[in-house]
Amino acid sequence: MEQQITVLIPMKGHSERVPNKNMRDFNGVPLYHCILKSVLASKYVKEVVINTDSEIIKENALSSFERVRVIDRPASIQGDFVPMNTVIKYDLEHSEGEHFMQTHSTNPLLKTETIDKAIKTYFDNLSQYDSVFGVTKLQTRLYWEDGKAVNHNPEELLRTQDLPPLFEENSNFYIFSKKAFYENEEKRIGKKPLMVEVDKLEATDIDNPEDFVIAELLDKILNQK
Repeated sequence: MEQQITVLIPMKGHSERVPNKNMRDFNGVPLYHCILKSVLASKYVKEVVINTDSEIIKENALSSFERVRVIDRPASIQGDFVPMNTVIKYDLEHSEGEHFMQTHSTNPLLKTETIDKAIKTYFDNLSQYDSVFGVTKLQTRLYWEDGKAVNHNPEELLRTQDLPPLFEENSNFYIFSKKAFYENEEKRIGKKPLMVEVDKLEATDIDNPEDFVIAELLDKILNQK
């Protein structure tokens, strides 16, 4: 089996919570450049497909990177409320190959080594699992909205490190085959998914202006080291 993969990175020109997010300066480069550099350095990545409605992003990506192909997002799947799986379906319909990884421009700290590990894990376990996705481990006292404990007994108060861990889907990566996507009702997470844990700092995702500041500072500190 040829262990090659196509990476899908959807990017809108408009961003509701962080204006001009994808092209915003992040320690000297547009934010989306960070994840592109990481995935293109992976030995498993054949090409990167950017699905966008922005001519600015399109022109910048094609002039800045090799092995990048841009899909112009049609008006029918533009907007803030279009499900990501709908965008992925469109990309699969316009892409060759069988194996895909979808990630986001909002994961600027994700390392090539972690991407390689996730893709290798996917290929090594295809006989048992149909997809892989990134998670962050949580070992803290969690509560439902009504105040009831989720993962602990308030009467016992175990140390947090002794609590059974929960895992948060962190949107760092989703790896799947075209076949599995369609067999699982057009979803990027299949019926037999395998979770791959990502370090908490590396998994930092930019969802609001505060996240942008935190990620930029972390990037500076980690690069200094």
